[in-house]
Amino acid sequence: MTQIQDRLAEVCRVLEEKNLPALLVMQAENRRYLSGFTGSAGVLLITPTRAILSTDFRYWEQATKQSPDFTVYQAKGALKDHLLGLVTEGGSPIRIGFETNTVTVAQYQDMQKAVPQVEWSGVNGLIENV
Repeated sequence: MTQIQDRLAEVCRVLEEKNLPALLVMQAENRRYLSGFTGSAGVLLITPTRAILSTDFRYWEQATKQSPDFTVYQAKGALKDHLLGLVTEGGSPIRIGFETNTVTVAQYQDMQKAVPQVEWSGVNGLIENV
């Protein structure tokens, strides 16, 4: 196993422990730590069976090379504009954790509006503790 695979396995173990079906990772440092992706724009959606890196067309080639353990999902517009598609790509989890120390109130409200069927659950320090 690679370091990335080990990290993903540990995140999935913690998600199971916290009874969270998925995690949305928006902090750049955490995104890089978990995926190896060094681009400046992107988010991760991690479930027990899927690891998805969402980024725009500028980083498509870079993302596929740097993050071979991830499915690359092409983002179009702001997160609120493609979040539903990303969540659907991830298997439509009904509860998703997000980094409370990174997400602004405005972003949280946009997430709720974009995918109202999801229960958004704030987590703090989950990746940092991995």
